[in-house]
Order: sequence, then C-alpha cells, then structure tokens
Amino acid sequence: MLFPLKKNPKQLSEWRGRFAETLGALYLQLLGYRILKRRYKTSFGEIDIVALKGKTLVAIEVKSRPDYAQGLESILRNQKKRIMKALEFFLMKEHKYSHMQLRLDVICVYPFRIRHLKNAWNENDVS
Repeated sequence: MLFPLKKNPKQLSEWRGRFAETLGALYLQLLGYRILKRRYKTSFGEIDIVALKGKTLVAIEVKSRPDYAQGLESILRNQKKRIMKALEFFLMKEHKYSHMQLRLDVICVYPFRIRHLKNAWNENDVS
C-alpha cells in the first residue's frame, strides 16, 4: 500500500517511518553504500539500516521529524544502547564483517530534506 487508507495516527506514523527508511536507503545507495539489511531485528533492538561503505560497517538510525534538531533529540540514550547491542549481535552472526571499522550514523528525513550525520554517537556516549 502506497499510503495508508485509514487515518489512524499509529498507521500514519508507521508509514512515515517506513517511507523515511526507504528514502534513507536510496540516499545511501546514491552515495555508494551497499545496503546489507533493513529493519534488522534482534532481541536487543532493531537497526533501521545496516550498510557497508569501503571497510566500514555502518548502523544507521533513521528519523522522520519536522526538523533536524527534533530528529536528533528523539534518539534517547537507551535506544542508542539497544542499537549498539543489535550491531554486536549482527557481528556475532556475520563473522565476515568482524574486521571492519564500525560507525553509528543517523539519517534525519524532514520536509524536503535528508541529512546524514556520520559518527552520531559511540559507546562512550552511552556508558
């Protein structure tokens, strides 16, 4: 379904999130990233996009908000921890990527803009 027929706020929010993730994945591909996983779910948490660029494995959180600042502010400390744990789990399952450099990024999708923040946080920010 291209656009949810019902105007249920939860459905609209889900649709916006999926649409933002699709835009984010397309944007990354245009920049030369190879998308490995989308909506990678583990018992620890979910990673919106797992991508590869050169020798760097990147976990990307995608946020759709009215502006860039709100997108960044919406990523809370415990969510960052869950994403990091999910990335560790990914590496345990996918040994071929274990030698790669790791990076945690954010893509904010807001009206008529996409903004990519590389190295948005690291483990020192959440410990």
